[in-house]
Amino acid sequence: MKRFAWLCAAVMLLMGACSEENKDAFGPVVKAGIDFATEGLPSGKDFSYRVLIFNGVSLERVGDHTLSDLSSLSQVELPAGRYVWTVIAGYDQQAMTLLETENLSTCRLFLNTEATIPALYYASRLVYVGEEKQVDLLFSPILSSIEVSGQIPGEASSVEAVCAGIPRNFNLSSRSWDEQVLRDVPLTVTSSGSDPVLFTAKGVLPPASAPELVVTIEKEGKPYQLRHALAALQEGLTSVEQVEYTWDDFPDSGGFDVFLLIGQSNMAGRGTMLPEDVTEKLENVWLLNEEGEAVEAHNPLNQYSTVRKNLSMQQINPGYSFSKKIVRETGRKVLLVVNALGGSSIGMWEKTAGFVTDAASIAYGKLKLYDEAVRRTRQAMELGELKAILWHQGEANSSNPDSYKTVLAQFVSDLRADLGTPDVPFICGELAYWRSSSAGFNEMIRTVSTFVPYSDWVSAEGAGMLKDETDPHFSRDGQILIGERYADKALQMCYSAQ
Repeated sequence: MKRFAWLCAAVMLLMGACSEENKDAFGPVVKAGIDFATEGLPSGKDFSYRVLIFNGVSLERVGDHTLSDLSSLSQVELPAGRYVWTVIAGYDQQAMTLLETENLSTCRLFLNTEATIPALYYASRLVYVGEEKQVDLLFSPILSSIEVSGQIPGEASSVEAVCAGIPRNFNLSSRSWDEQVLRDVPLTVTSSGSDPVLFTAKGVLPPASAPELVVTIEKEGKPYQLRHALAALQEGLTSVEQVEYTWDDFPDSGGFDVFLLIGQSNMAGRGTMLPEDVTEKLENVWLLNEEGEAVEAHNPLNQYSTVRKNLSMQQINPGYSFSKKIVRETGRKVLLVVNALGGSSIGMWEKTAGFVTDAASIAYGKLKLYDEAVRRTRQAMELGELKAILWHQGEANSSNPDSYKTVLAQFVSDLRADLGTPDVPFICGELAYWRSSSAGFNEMIRTVSTFVPYSDWVSAEGAGMLKDETDPHFSRDGQILIGERYADKALQMCYSAQ
């Protein structure tokens, strides 16, 4: 009797399990027979639709239709059961493709950014074929748009604009754009007038968290390009940007005040960077990159040095506050050539020195410090005028200040001669006050104008330490203080006549 009761219980459990499974089981093949109602689409506009149908249990793709009338979906034949219907409205075969996939979780939409991108809308619904007679598809936009209007100099013969840092890969299951796959998207530009030229650039494009506007203008057959950050682009919203450019705004057009910043670790920068230091754009300040191009400056400023150590070691240096103060006081466009190497002695900087012998340097065994400083400064001088040389070095030579004087005088003389700037101001800095080894060196540096013509020095008094008294590096605040003192000297030596 007990065995019979146990058998009955087992049968009941099995029937229950089968019943539970049957909720997701598929019945006979039937026509969908569903009327689709749409909400959220602009009225009076013709759409093309890409409809993907996925098994509601396994999420495998069982249908794929491109059509212009959703009502034809009522004729689609499927086994009765549960499905996920995913619809892209505004689909354009030339502008986009859907990655061939058998599963909803891996299905992607890829945009062809060389084609005109249409406005796109997205809807997804769980549909019970064989039961439901009407299904509401609630569409929402998955793209944003941008409109830029402004003016450029009248001498420009053409203007182009693109948005950079734009994703092109849309995940259908998570309804999100993948910002690991980024592209440039051209904008449609119209222009009018002649002096200045007025232009408008528009485009429909995927939302992006950190897009850039890239404007290229042409003068006498030569292109000039300017990039700047835009506010984040949001789904379904139009971003409006007003700009007004002069020739001085375009880095390749020249007009820079150029400053060469060289030396060892305190010029390379060891002051701890804060998160906001990395993201801050230094207005009207530019950096010479490895290709000899002027790019918008942001910390760390020694990042493009061709002789630096590991990038993670480069932090806040005096150039940060120096350049900000020069721009603030003069309104000029500043181009920094920062090419410092931590731990370098003055002997390594001599014109007659050989290749870099510090194995931690990216220039180890293949470049010379002096040659790189001259080469990169010459590149920058094609874009502007060299205003001053800033030199912060000496920790490696502080024990012998007398011999340092002779080497420094020859070094500056060689630099000026090879750069063709015999009178360019030379400004150097004191070492950390908390180190006893700095005293004699600093006393010598204060007399620099007696053995180097057109030179001056900046004080390190009050500049705080990074770690402790054994560390020669200045803190972030110390670097900022010294940078402002460099700026005060440069303002006096380079701009006082103005």
